[in-house]
Amino acid sequence: MNINFLDRPIAFHRPFVAITGSVTAALFLSQALYWAKRCKVHDDGSAWFYKTQADWEEETGLTRYEQEGARKTLRNLEVLKEKRVGLPAQLYFCIDLVALEAVMNACDFLQPSMRKTSKQARGKPAISTAGNPLSITEITTETTTEIQDPPLVPQGEMLPESESTRRGTRLPNHWGLPAEWGRWAMQEIGLPKERVLMEAATFADYWQALPGAKAVKLDWEKTWRNWVRRAASSFRTAAQRKPLANLRAAQQAAQALRESGRGGYDDDTPL
Repeated sequence: MNINFLDRPIAFHRPFVAITGSVTAALFLSQALYWAKRCKVHDDGSAWFYKTQADWEEETGLTRYEQEGARKTLRNLEVLKEKRVGLPAQLYFCIDLVALEAVMNACDFLQPSMRKTSKQARGKPAISTAGNPLSITEITTETTTEIQDPPLVPQGEMLPESESTRRGTRLPNHWGLPAEWGRWAMQEIGLPKERVLMEAATFADYWQALPGAKAVKLDWEKTWRNWVRRAASSFRTAAQRKPLANLRAAQQAAQALRESGRGGYDDDTPL
């Protein structure tokens, strides 16, 4: 069978399905990340690249409506940034790597079978790039052979149950910000108290309203820390642009929370 008509395949990062909830969005993000890593960084610190709708369809096979749905999902996650430049306007894209890492950490998507391994399959020598006109960075596919660790117990035997086995939980509806968590956000991350209180209420609303398995976490304290780190990044960016307006907005939001009684936060909360 002659398969020379096949074009070069593209990479697809399976964990992106877990954070987007969509195969099309995961495919779009995988290809966008591929190009973002190969573009120069601009003055704003971002690697912008330009692509038309036809370009995306040619590379990924996604239709116009699939592209628009994927872009909306990624914008809502704040991992995809877009801007129009010039006349006629051209649409540029950028992947926020910091936001992407924060979303992935908050999702706890990395399963044991997905973790990297340094073991090499026996009898298979390392791949050599000698004589290959394409550099290793241009090859966007990975081997499809799965390397599995040997079982820890003989096949057919049951692993003993451990008391340390943990199951994820949802954030309780009566959840309130622990004082220790609040002090960590202020002392280690540097957020003002008003912003910490506002983020705590937003954190609770988001995770309590989120349906399904995505709202189940093994460690809520670590989830809170990842949330705060991401919030601190956006807070500093806004503070550099309009520091006084940003502080007033945080103070007003915190005051509204106190007056509404949401979560029991007030001036005496021991942060």
